[in-house]
Amino acid sequence: MKISYSRLAEYAECPRRYFYRYVQGRSLPKQSEEMTLGSVFHELLKFILSPSLLPPTYMDAENHLRSLLSGKLGAEQMEEALALGRKVIENLLQEDTSTILAIEFSFSLPLGRHIINGRMDRVDRHKNGELEIIEYKLRATIKGKDNLQLALYHLAAESIWHPPSIKLTLVSFMDNEKSSFYLDENEIIEGRERIIHLASGIEREDFTPLRGNHCFNCPFYTVCFKEIPPERESLL
Repeated sequence: MKISYSRLAEYAECPRRYFYRYVQGRSLPKQSEEMTLGSVFHELLKFILSPSLLPPTYMDAENHLRSLLSGKLGAEQMEEALALGRKVIENLLQEDTSTILAIEFSFSLPLGRHIINGRMDRVDRHKNGELEIIEYKLRATIKGKDNLQLALYHLAAESIWHPPSIKLTLVSFMDNEKSSFYLDENEIIEGRERIIHLASGIEREDFTPLRGNHCFNCPFYTVCFKEIPPERESLL
């Protein structure tokens, strides 16, 4: 089975949410402001750091930011987003681009019977041969080694480039906070098994809900609790 990491992450949060969204095709509410900013700043990252003969100036980047935000936010929200976006631009323009190997790198990784598709925000190769996978998030609520996405990135980088070592780095767009770490052998094995387990759950159509505090923010909350009684919950 082929599946994207984004769908796998949705299933990991709750199999029933995955079912409503991707099997039944129910629509989600309008994209939140945070989701909008996250998408815009990732496009800004690509615009500023992608290799080019003539790197963009600050003015180029700000104009691009305005075009990306146009029509997506109200007047007050727009000003706040522009202020934050200018800080993001300043931080990105200060980055050393000489080590960048790829921006928005897409990959397909065979794991067990499955193929997982994903995309790395940024890949750097350092002078000692070490590969650094950099994932950008909107906020500073950075999770470390329990981040399934970075475990997938490690497995993909190992398969594609075979570097002597792999550093995993999370960066917050909001305040440029960075957190780096390395996975040990057990963590890599656990990440691989977890990904295969989730993909297999989708394949066998196990869509029982995984209930928790996240339920109250789910757009399918009402229909889910109406259809599935509390005793039928997933042990995922």
